[in-house]
Amino acid sequence: MNRRPPGKRPTLHSRRGFLKNAGIAVTGLTVTSCMDGDDGDQTDPGPRCDPQNDQRSTVAVAAADSYDRALVKEKVQRLFDALGGLDAVVGFGDKAALKINLVGGADALALPAGVDVREAVWTHPEVVRAVGELLIDQGVSPANLHIVEALWTPSSYDDFGYQQVQTDLGAQFVNLENAAPYAGFIEKSVPNGFHYQSFRLNPILEEIDVLVSLPKMKQHSSAAVTHAMKNLVGIVPLAHHELPGNKGWRSAIHFAGGQVGYHLPRAICDLNLARPMHLAVIDGIKNSLGGEGPWVETFAPTENHLLIAGTDPVATDTIASREMGDDPEAASLTNPDGTQTDNYLCLAAELGLGTNRLDHIDIVGEPSE
Repeated sequence: MNRRPPGKRPTLHSRRGFLKNAGIAVTGLTVTSCMDGDDGDQTDPGPRCDPQNDQRSTVAVAAADSYDRALVKEKVQRLFDALGGLDAVVGFGDKAALKINLVGGADALALPAGVDVREAVWTHPEVVRAVGELLIDQGVSPANLHIVEALWTPSSYDDFGYQQVQTDLGAQFVNLENAAPYAGFIEKSVPNGFHYQSFRLNPILEEIDVLVSLPKMKQHSSAAVTHAMKNLVGIVPLAHHELPGNKGWRSAIHFAGGQVGYHLPRAICDLNLARPMHLAVIDGIKNSLGGEGPWVETFAPTENHLLIAGTDPVATDTIASREMGDDPEAASLTNPDGTQTDNYLCLAAELGLGTNRLDHIDIVGEPSE
């Protein structure tokens, strides 16, 4: 694994600074690349990855400062419009799944006073609602719309607005931790994977036509960042991915067969090979720095005031990672504790899953102040 000396994480940008540096015009015109920050840091960036492909991708960005229902739907609609619509992604009669992120269950509730877990840790239910409504408008019937997650605790879904969103949409919910409503799990093969030949999954993930990843935009204690691609760690049942002596979390996904900084990034790629997504919508309106949840010592709530979407998950995660202060083209990324991890974006780009080259990503949108 390529390593660079630990040091100061790159400067985090405000929403205004990000939009300025990204070159997004208020008229919503397409621009190319995400430009370097203006903090004047000339530190040697260390080894770079260089995927041998010329793929270009488009990522949409919208500014939002609250989870007001009408505002969120308007902004998500703008994202989809900026991407040219969703006709190439989903259509009438398709079966779709929204993979939300409710990491940590009850443990995620140990937040500082006044901090809402849906704002700092979990995908906010109003983002789920907006995406669900727009997919229904696109032709997905409520009976064919599924909200999916491998739940840590049922109360995290039932008591925080997600059940209500499901009811309002007329959608279905499938707890990926179990095989129900099917008779048993399936084995989903991993074509040309790093570590895995297959994953045991709920059959809904085989039946759907469209997978949408709806993560919270956060830094991660051992993958540096956790966005749309990392969100797929939650498609596998915890009970089948625990190591002896490391129960209660997906320890095998993190470091079975190698150090976490080597194993986890490759496991993320394997999951995305097994169950590719078709659309990513990243909730960065209110989020967190320093880790994925309050069990990480450096965890701290923050607000990036952004929604980010794209049909290339690597490119979408690349723009989110850039906003979190990371260098998405570096061969390794710095975790909150200063340790290094291989950059899963580089690995994914090398596999042809998308592009992490900033000069190959067109950023579109119609932000407002």
